[in-house]
Amino acid sequence: MGSRAATAALLLLSTPACANSITFEIWPVADPDQVISCVIRLQRGQIAAVEVKGLGMPPRNPARWFPAMAERDLLFAALTGLVDQTIPSVNPTGSRLPPPPFVTATWMAEVKGGLMTGLYIQQGLDLPAPFDHLIAALLPGGMCDRAIGP
Repeated sequence: MGSRAATAALLLLSTPACANSITFEIWPVADPDQVISCVIRLQRGQIAAVEVKGLGMPPRNPARWFPAMAERDLLFAALTGLVDQTIPSVNPTGSRLPPPPFVTATWMAEVKGGLMTGLYIQQGLDLPAPFDHLIAALLPGGMCDRAIGP
């Protein structure tokens, strides 16, 4: 089994108590009121998704659903890319944010019974394919999808 497949298998075998999640922050401009935050979390077999613009409060009840296998696969593909560094994270203590537009992704994944976390930062809004596909499929037409869409 290749290392990518092994990493994906480890994510799929994670216990349901811990959340596998990615939080995207999309900064189209320097104004904090224009920042779009999107959380996609798989916990206890359900996806929870939240989108907030600016300093807005998240909805009291996020969208929740039991995902289809394809939706789970998209989340695990994005997390696998982060865990195996195909999509490289940065050292959060020494990293500086680029000028807008930029995107950050804070992530956590359960791997081998432990928790891995990281921070991804990129200038521009053209996301790596696993992120793009995840947002387009799980948040279609939402604020995040519109912010990074063509």
